[in-house]
Amino acid sequence: MSIVADPVPVFLCVDVEPDERHAEPAHADSLRGVEAMFEHLESLRPRLAAASGDPVRFLWFVRCDPQIADVYGAAGHLLTRYAGTFERLRAAGDGIGLHVHPWHRADGGGEWIADYGGTAWIEECTEVSFATYREHFGTACELHRFGDRWFGPDALPLLERLGVRFDLSIEPGAPGVRALAPGEASAGSIPDYVRAPRVPYRPSRTDFLRPDSEGGRGLWEIPLSSHDPSSALPLYRRVRRKVRRPFRPPHRPLPMFERWTSPQVFWDLVERHVDSLERPYLAFAIRSGNPDAPDESRVRTVLEHLLEHRLVSRLSFTHPEDGLRRMGYELESAPAGA
Repeated sequence: MSIVADPVPVFLCVDVEPDERHAEPAHADSLRGVEAMFEHLESLRPRLAAASGDPVRFLWFVRCDPQIADVYGAAGHLLTRYAGTFERLRAAGDGIGLHVHPWHRADGGGEWIADYGGTAWIEECTEVSFATYREHFGTACELHRFGDRWFGPDALPLLERLGVRFDLSIEPGAPGVRALAPGEASAGSIPDYVRAPRVPYRPSRTDFLRPDSEGGRGLWEIPLSSHDPSSALPLYRRVRRKVRRPFRPPHRPLPMFERWTSPQVFWDLVERHVDSLERPYLAFAIRSGNPDAPDESRVRTVLEHLLEHRLVSRLSFTHPEDGLRRMGYELESAPAGA
């Protein structure tokens, strides 16, 4: 049962990136998803604010890594191309963070490889992104999400050194896999998050999936929301889940692009999740994909339906700084010079 009064903090993360994962120079103008997402959420903002009774703040996680530099000629292409938009979003109180993918070309400049195993390469991709952000905004980046739900033990000291205060990469209940997209070229693997906490925590210095409020890291991990989705899935998918994962906990992430039975059923499920938490909050991640793709269409439909669901009156779309304080967590002040 919840012990924290409404409103419930919501952290809506938007990964700002090209329409296609395997971006190429021939598709360098393939940013229709970015522009469509800006337009849709700016249209949704005043309606959500009216329905919830609270100001609405979104969290934007921008790609500034070497793949962006390869395709567009500069790691900061998205920041400069949409500089005016980002300034308006910051003025509206939105958070601007970074979304890092460790893509690189195969030997000889061929296909893209998602390299989750190259520690030095992941560090380079991350440092390039953070340097680009600081050069553009003149300040350190405090918000971060790795791509493809990847995370690893070496990432924590790196992010902490770069000034991150809030990371939203962890997806409790998600299985470990070789690559996020079947058949995609990759190195290393994506961890299993079966034992990941389902509430915000300061991670241990020895285990990024274990909370340690006393001697842990200074940054906060804010896991994406996860719950047992069975009641919101078609019957054949419920059966398939039980057969494929008989001994795993029933909870898993709640992506809006999923083929849910209906948007109403999805938000009913989310409402049950909220009511199950002692300190309720919600965290979702969406991306600026091809606006004509079925996944992106489902996301828009789910978000629009929230306006019709009773849960909306209990929500407050906000920044982690504000949301965690509302939840009763004690946060350290932002470091000087950040």
